[in-house]
This record gives sequence, structure tokens and C-alpha cells, in this order.
Amino acid sequence: MEKRQLGRTGMELSLIGQGGFHLVELAAKDAERVLNTYLDLGGNYIETAAQYGDGISEAKIGRSVSHRRSEYFLTTKVIERNPAKAKKDFERSFKLLRSEEHT
Repeated sequence: MEKRQLGRTGMELSLIGQGGFHLVELAAKDAERVLNTYLDLGGNYIETAAQYGDGISEAKIGRSVSHRRSEYFLTTKVIERNPAKAKKDFERSFKLLRSEEHT
């Protein structure tokens, strides 16, 4: 899969990202197949949000590909603008995504 450098970061991201919104609609087994196939084909950018199914998307990503965490860049978003509440939402996201990195 074609990749391009993200600015001057040195990070190479695939041109095709895997969005998390529609993972909410899939059965867990199908979401796992989609995510692993995406990574197997060379994709390395997965995005989601806490609001996608109230964490369902994040949980499916965490269960499906957390064991392959070194292979992809992961982004998630929260809608909350209060810093303390946003931090709480991100902490929940990290847990659902089974992410070791809390940055």
C-alpha cells in the first residue's frame, strides 16, 4: 500500500486509512477480519472516536488488533472540551483500545 511522509515527522502513513465509524455496524468477528486484512495489506492508519457507538468502535479495535499495535498509527477523538472531562474520556478510550501508550 502506498505511503507518504507526514510533514517533517518522519512517519510514513498509508494513503488509505481505516475508519472506525462503520465498525460499530459489524459483528465483532467481521470487524476483526476487516482490521487484520487492512493491516495485512500494508495499511497503518486507524482512526476512531469515543462517540462511535459510545466506545463500541474503540472496543472492537482493541480486541481485534491491539496485539499488532506496533504496526499502525492510532487516533481517537473526544467531543468533550472541558480538559478534566476530556482527560477522563481519553483514559476510557485508552482502556477500550488496549493502548499501552497514554500520550
